[in-house]
Amino acid sequence: MRPAEVAGVTGPSSGLRLLVVASEFPYPPVSGGRTDIWRRLRALRSLGVRIFLVSWYTEAEGRPPHEHLEAVRAVVEEVHVFPVSLRPAALLLRLLALPVYPAHASSRLLFPGPWTALLRGAAAFRPEAILLDGLYGYGTASRLARTFRVPLSLRSHNVEHVYISRQAREARSIRARFALSLAAVGLRRFESGVLRRCSWVYDISLSDLDYWCRQGVSRISWLPPIAPAPDPDDDVVARSVDILFFGNLHTPNNVTSVRWLLAEIFPRIRSRLGEVSLCIAGSNPTGEIVQLCRSTAGVELIANPAAPSPLYKAARVLVNPATSGSGVQIKTLEMLHYRAPVVSTSVGAQGLPDDVKALMSIADDAERFAEAVVAALGGATPCAERRLETLRVFGMEPLREMVRRLPAGDSGSGRGCD
Repeated sequence: MRPAEVAGVTGPSSGLRLLVVASEFPYPPVSGGRTDIWRRLRALRSLGVRIFLVSWYTEAEGRPPHEHLEAVRAVVEEVHVFPVSLRPAALLLRLLALPVYPAHASSRLLFPGPWTALLRGAAAFRPEAILLDGLYGYGTASRLARTFRVPLSLRSHNVEHVYISRQAREARSIRARFALSLAAVGLRRFESGVLRRCSWVYDISLSDLDYWCRQGVSRISWLPPIAPAPDPDDDVVARSVDILFFGNLHTPNNVTSVRWLLAEIFPRIRSRLGEVSLCIAGSNPTGEIVQLCRSTAGVELIANPAAPSPLYKAARVLVNPATSGSGVQIKTLEMLHYRAPVVSTSVGAQGLPDDVKALMSIADDAERFAEAVVAALGGATPCAERRLETLRVFGMEPLREMVRRLPAGDSGSGRGCD
């Protein structure tokens, strides 16, 4: 199956002028969060929505190169990109704002000069609604919403305070643990307040939706991520890799998952089947990941591949040994759009409907996970028609409904707290 950017894009033009504030620059879509943002931008454009995009990049990443900016400009009418600065003045602003804005949110507050330039462009655009795509741009998004007197809605990607706290616990280096622990300070209070102040919240995950409903958040509903389109040629591709894991190779939770896969699961598979190959692929592998892959027989590391599709097509079994996380793991949804069997932990499948979970094997200890992979390697290819029918929920209709409702700041239909 071909993972085109958007599946089944059809429908009338809406003409809605939508200002999107994304916590990170979405191109290239090399992570689950960026993939979710990028696919939604393309889908919104296909529905005739006019988009004004505000986003940020880290100094470690550097300003997006010209070709990346042009790729985004092909989708949106105007884009403003700001640095998450580490300069002394920016760090002082973050420190002063800390009682109100946690570290990742305060890092996206704007100084007067950039704010004036943004305001000038936004005034010419005349937004009818604002979509905050990810929590951390709230300071800028809420200020824009007040200025233009339009509804502010949130696309929630995680229960962020839970996610960051878990990342801090799993971080190995003192520096990373300190930075993540600092990022968690005040985050629960801030996140809860943002969800209650926004006109509506569109949550990526059914599990997270249930959590927020239990916390008393009422203006919230489920907005599934946009799925890739099927590739009719996927079933004729030669399978050159036995097992594939694809994901970023630097966040603490993913590093922990790969460590578990290599140390506990893969040896059990090889003890049963002998010469089995495992490919670990993804962005920016840590030194630990590089060393683990080099020292484990039968493992190939592919760092920073240009695209996941050729790797997914080449694999006999796709695995997601996630041990922690929240939201929806976009990698799991990606895997299900290929012909290979999928084996995941319950964490990797969380936030998805039960009928989608039924499309994969789920195991949470090393022995059972290995057994599921061995069975998948020797089993039949999953039924493509059943998968496609079940995955229709990740199509365009929920997004069309969101577009209809954004100017009013309410949800319309969809799964919510009722």
